[in-house]
Amino acid sequence: MGRRAIAGRLGVLGCGFAALMAVGCAAGAPREPVAAVDRQSPPPVTDGIGHGEPLPPGTVVELRFAWPVGLIGRYESKWQQEGRASSSGTVRGRTSVREAADGLLITDDVDSVEGSGVLQRLASMSPNFVVSPEGDFQRVVGIVEHQRKVQAMVEEVLDQPETDPAARDKAIGMLQPLLTKEALTAEVANAWAMGVGFWAGADLEAGETFSFTDSSHTPLAPEQQVEMKVSFGIRGGSRCSRDGEERACVVLELEQRPTERGREQALAAARAVMRKALGDDAGTIDTAELEFDQVLRVVLLAEPATLIPHRMHITNERKLQIQQGSKSESRNEAGRVDVVFSYP
Repeated sequence: MGRRAIAGRLGVLGCGFAALMAVGCAAGAPREPVAAVDRQSPPPVTDGIGHGEPLPPGTVVELRFAWPVGLIGRYESKWQQEGRASSSGTVRGRTSVREAADGLLITDDVDSVEGSGVLQRLASMSPNFVVSPEGDFQRVVGIVEHQRKVQAMVEEVLDQPETDPAARDKAIGMLQPLLTKEALTAEVANAWAMGVGFWAGADLEAGETFSFTDSSHTPLAPEQQVEMKVSFGIRGGSRCSRDGEERACVVLELEQRPTERGREQALAAARAVMRKALGDDAGTIDTAELEFDQVLRVVLLAEPATLIPHRMHITNERKLQIQQGSKSESRNEAGRVDVVFSYP
């Protein structure tokens, strides 16, 4: 795997405010360039993208960011969240590319939002941002105003007549680490990384699975770090259509999950967050037995020469088991997002 080192460009994939989870965040600081670790048989797929056509062994695919100024893409994003806060919905909108003094301005104009709840409200609040000519995330445009809108939305959602004021204030206080300018910027950067930034500039050999480990702070317990293993590669080649022309595309796949050490670190983070939530009753959490696991998968169909996306499939599953004496509680979450892009 050549050109730019891909390790360390994930930020905190799979985390942030939209996830509303305390544990299981992804990689952070740069590491050494990763290497191929194995060859694997294609796993079964249920993402609507498939494996694509096999590429000849030894084929090196060059992934480059080259979104042209003036590009306009329409998208339809459908998601489903199962767990304590189950929801589903659809967002339709347009992404466009403009020139900026320090790179390219990526704008997101939402046309419609179906569904209700926090996730749907967040989906209609996507800010504009700037990336470098090489595809590296630079900054959010108007982050202070974006922070104000998100803060107001959270307070509105939690300020219900049946909500105890003390419980409301405690919930808002717990969420504050996710409402900082830094956390909200990371949320936007992570979304960009999954579809473009992680891949930009990499040379990947077909048939190889690459892997590296990295650590990052968790959003609700910033004093804790979680070590993650990230595996990625190319499933195969495919064909796409843009501007009425057929284009060469590739199917890219990424998987992220905690290492054994990472699961222990995630449990420490979970205990820290639950101590904040339980207050005077926090002593019970120290005697509880906890089991945790998480896996994030991203499948992307994109043009290798430009990294213009055509389809994206994301799943994020988290499992937290709490055993306190004879009482057992499961706090499991499963999210799925399917995005289809079109370029009329």
